[in-house]
Amino acid sequence: MKTLTFYDIAYEVDERYNDYAVFKLPSSNVDFCGHLPDEDKDTQNFFVQFKNGGTYLYRDIPNETVIEASKAESIGKFIRAEISGKYPSVKLEHKILTEVSVQNGN
Repeated sequence: MKTLTFYDIAYEVDERYNDYAVFKLPSSNVDFCGHLPDEDKDTQNFFVQFKNGGTYLYRDIPNETVIEASKAESIGKFIRAEISGKYPSVKLEHKILTEVSVQNGN
């Protein structure tokens, strides 16, 4: 299973999303975003995982929009203004990234 580390915290990635490039920006609402190019188009699949656990997968996001998202000053505002409601999406039943439990020997 693929593991990613952000700010010294390890997360396991759902194996169905191993090929996604994942990023984390400072946000009070958004936990992670990830994207995967659609090889047949100039678009990408894009997911957003919120801190409350809600996770959405969007399709057909233009490459330029994904680049802008990765540089957004406020990723939550960007998603609301530029992605949510504008592209096909589905709410997932599960998180894509889950924090790895650290067990100490005590």
